[in-house]
Formats: sequence, structure tokens, C-alpha cells
Amino acid sequence: MHGMIMVVYLLTALLLGGFGNYLIPLMVGARDMVFPWLNMISFWVYFTAVVLLAASFFVGGGSTGAGWTLYPPQAILPGTPGSEAGILLMLASLAVFIIGFHHGRSQLRRH
Repeated sequence: MHGMIMVVYLLTALLLGGFGNYLIPLMVGARDMVFPWLNMISFWVYFTAVVLLAASFFVGGGSTGAGWTLYPPQAILPGTPGSEAGILLMLASLAVFIIGFHHGRSQLRRH
């Protein structure tokens, strides 16, 4: 879980979000992104993904023990921690994160 939180959620949002939301408008001379409301929606979808990920700590069996790569054979073995609800919440969180991240970056292409 540490790898997933740090590599996927924090670094992706921090580096790419920082470049997209702060530096790119400065470079092109704009005050803000093209669609600020889309940027806001992207943030709240990202926040929802983080809440889903944090919820996996509190389900029966705990969070997934499959690592940040979500190694498929290990993710579904009965002895692996979180092989039931933990991995499902992790995958749902990752799907929501990708949707929010995609919508947040789509406004860069329109400017």
C-alpha cells in the first residue's frame, strides 16, 4: 500500500498535476486552465479515489498485500492479505483515479 500511495497517487498527482495546473498556464501566458470547473471536478474525483483507497484499510482482511504492481497471481491467493475486499477496493480506487486524472489532463489538449 505504501508503494501504491506514494508512486501512483502522490507522485502522479503532484508532478503531473503541478505541471498541468501551475506551470503550463504560466508558460502560455494564461491566468488559469481553459476549463477551471473541469479542473475542480478532477480534484474531487481524485479525492474520492484516495478515500476509496483508504477505505481498504478498514475492510475485513485488510488492504491488499499484492504490492503496488498488483501482481495478479498474488492478489487472488487466499493467504494474501486483502485478497477479497481489499483488492476490489484498490481496483475501484485505481479506476476512479484514472477517470479523474484523464479528465483533468484533457483540458490541456484543448488550449
